[in-house]
This record gives sequence, structure tokens and C-alpha cells, in this order.
Amino acid sequence: MDELTKPLLAFSERLFRLPAPGEIVADLEKAEYSIDPSSWDLITICYYLQRDLFEPAKRGVKPGGLLIAIVHITEPDEEPTYKRLKPGELETWFDGWEIVHRYEGKPRDPSHKYGVSEIVARRPAKF
Repeated sequence: MDELTKPLLAFSERLFRLPAPGEIVADLEKAEYSIDPSSWDLITICYYLQRDLFEPAKRGVKPGGLLIAIVHITEPDEEPTYKRLKPGELETWFDGWEIVHRYEGKPRDPSHKYGVSEIVARRPAKF
């Protein structure tokens, strides 16, 4: 993990707990918010799984920008659910991106009881 990634990952894990200035409240499952293409240096998706959100989020990251995702994963003998991916699945969403950080295993946050998959991926110049 490079010097930039570690504090960004720590920041993103805290961010979802704090109200932010200029916060937008929208129901993503009802498409109440649209992510503009190539508009963000950083997009985080933490402890939230909506499979059809990954492609718009990836398009929303500027070339060279980062997408941080942390999702719960199933146990090896379980089938994926709408809330949890199977182990190894998260990384498949980032084919062609530079994987800056990856982790699968026990959550670092003790308030989460399921295993997690974490990824920090950098959008290539051409996507």
C-alpha cells in the first residue's frame, strides 16, 4: 500500500459515519442521484453493496483518480447475496484498473461481523 492509499482508506472508513458539508441525500436504488462521468478524484463505496452502482461509479472517477470499495463477503461455503459478494468477486469489477490495495478477511472494524473485501483501484488514463 503506497503512502497516499493508507490515509485515504482510513478516511473513507470514517467518512460514512460523519455528516459532510454539502452532503447529498438520495436513494441510490431509485436512481435519485446520477454520477457525472469523469467528475471525481475519489469515490468511496463503503459497507454498501449495489452491484449496478459499480459501473457508474467507475465512470465517475477522473482518469488517474481512485475508487475505494469495502463490501462484506460470504463465507466460502455460502452463496453470494444482495448484501454480500463471494470472496474474490470485488476485484473482478476492476479489470484494467491499477489495484493499489486489496484485502480480504476479517474486518478491521469490530462493529462488522462478516468478512470484508477491500479494494483501492486507480482508473487508467483511458477507460
